[in-house]
Order: sequence, then C-alpha cells, then structure tokens
Amino acid sequence: VDLSLEPHPAPHPRQGAVDMIAFMPLSEDRCEAIEAELASCDALAWQFGESLGSHGVPVLMYGSRARRSLLETRRCTSFFASVKQDSPRESRASIPCDFGPGPPVPQRMGLSIVGSMPYVTNFNIQVGGGASLADCRSVASRVRSEFGVQVMALPHAEGIYEIGCNLQAANGKDSPATSAVLQAVEDGLPSHAWVSRSYVVGLTPADALSRATVGDERVRGESEE
Repeated sequence: VDLSLEPHPAPHPRQGAVDMIAFMPLSEDRCEAIEAELASCDALAWQFGESLGSHGVPVLMYGSRARRSLLETRRCTSFFASVKQDSPRESRASIPCDFGPGPPVPQRMGLSIVGSMPYVTNFNIQVGGGASLADCRSVASRVRSEFGVQVMALPHAEGIYEIGCNLQAANGKDSPATSAVLQAVEDGLPSHAWVSRSYVVGLTPADALSRATVGDERVRGESEE
C-alpha cells in the first residue's frame, strides 16, 4: 500500500499503511485480574515496535509503559483529520516517534501505532424499523453510561443505522457480555424500531482461545505421528 496514492479524504480514518497493532490478553476479566498478562503483552508490543522501527517504519507506542492510551496516541497523529475534505492528505505526528524516523513521516507508509490493552470485542448492532439517528444515538448514550464502553451510532444503509460498540474490560469491571449490551439496545429503542442484525467483528476472547487450542492440538498430533 502506498498511502500517497490512496484517495483523499480517506473513507475510514488512518495514519499508516499498517495502521495499528494491538497486543491483548485473551480474557474479558477486569484489568487487576490480568496484570501479569497485560505486562507480558506490553513487553511484546515494545519488542515488536522496536523491530518494526528498525525497518524504517515510524512507530508510536501506546499502553502502560508509553503512559498514553490508543485514543490519546491517535490524537497526536492525522488519524481523525484524514477523513476531512479540507485537511492535508499527508500522514503526520505532533510528537516524536518512539521508533523509526519522524516526524516528518514518510508518506508512502505513514506511521504505525503499536501497543497493548485489554481485549476489545467489536460488537455491531444494526437497527431498522424507522428508527432515527437521534434514537440510535440516545441508545448509544445509554449503553455508554451503563457499561462504560466506547460506542457510537452511524448511518449504515437506507433506513438502517448501526450502533458500534467496543466492549472492553477496565479497572474494577469485566468486559460486558454481548447479550447484555444487545438487551440494553433493544430495551432503549422506540416501540416501532427493532434490531435487524447483531454481529461480532473478528473473534471474542473465547472464540480465539478455542481456535488456538484446536490448532495446538492439531500441531501436537502431527508431531506425534
């Protein structure tokens, strides 16, 4: 990917050809219950960030060692401005990169953000039945208040809005179950509206662990034959 040849404004926020890499424990437990796992992920992230930077890629780190979150790190780049018509197309950073060159940032590759955080389950809920964007934003606010997660409501297709949720554990709370979030959305919608579809983008921690276990057993079985 050559970012200098990509459309501007971007159809989705970006600041790098390899935009973001996250190291996350496969757990939905609250942060204090997985401190060792989070520390291991942070160490791996810094090793990877250094390696990526050694190949000439500008890298900004986030997480406990960097003392800034993913959101705070993205605010130090052109990530959010990349979707605006009147913004410069160049990928840029307002703070020094932790590894690799920049700023200024090589425009062909942009810059990569690398770090660690609790697992994020991307859960999307599509709403139909004549609900308005205001209705869905009201429900999103309710979900945000009840569960303390990142959530937004956006137009999806004609007559359909999508409520996108980043379900994540934090200090003092586990990651909320998708079923609980779905119920909260259904309860908050007007009587004429309904959920037409709900789905997870990628894998939940349980799904990822299940696949890893199956893959490990398959490898062991092949090595024993």
